[in-house]
Amino acid sequence: MPHTEIIYLLDRSGSMSSLRQAAITGFNDFLTEQAAIAAEARLTLMLFNEQHHYVHDAVPLAQVSKLTELTYQPGGNTALLDALGQAITQTRQRLSLLPPEQRPHRVAFAIFTDGQENASTRYTREHIADLVRLHREHDKWDFLFLAANLDAFATGEAISMAQNSSSNVVASPDGLLAAQKGLSRKIASYRKESAGETLSAQENHALHCDLSFLVEEENQKASPPQPPA
Repeated sequence: MPHTEIIYLLDRSGSMSSLRQAAITGFNDFLTEQAAIAAEARLTLMLFNEQHHYVHDAVPLAQVSKLTELTYQPGGNTALLDALGQAITQTRQRLSLLPPEQRPHRVAFAIFTDGQENASTRYTREHIADLVRLHREHDKWDFLFLAANLDAFATGEAISMAQNSSSNVVASPDGLLAAQKGLSRKIASYRKESAGETLSAQENHALHCDLSFLVEEENQKASPPQPPA
């Protein structure tokens, strides 16, 4: 059966301390929503600060455990470039060893960070831009970039992320939860399309619209406009 590889990179630097519970809840909600979809998917979860740690590596969604306060403990600095470089390289090597019939129909990277890069030592911005561009254009991988406390569009563009696949995130628990829901809708639409399912109008909308638009829709659901007094 066609399957999607989801590579999820979640910032766990010290600045995430105030958003710790929202990060845990947001990922767990994402996991629940994705597990409800019949299309097959495997998930890799990397947590990163100045180091990176694989919580799961290409695990079927049904076997992925939820995050807890024990497994998600923020601290340290932000080595986004090193984390992304390692994740791309490891994914490329792992998939190249699979027989063609076992390779995924779609590969989707989901990246969330809440601060400026300040700790990478292995990969430069230029190197990451080349890697992202190569896999976006040659292998048709998807890269979805969510960022709080910085300009996601400018930062994403500097490392070859598509403008329509980046989104700013409100640096609050509600903002993070809304971003995770928008991300989940986008990846769900990828998975269903890759599996050959007929998409609903809402799913087709999620497939084709900008990630930032989905995030804004979820922000509005969380904080609907108040009627005039």
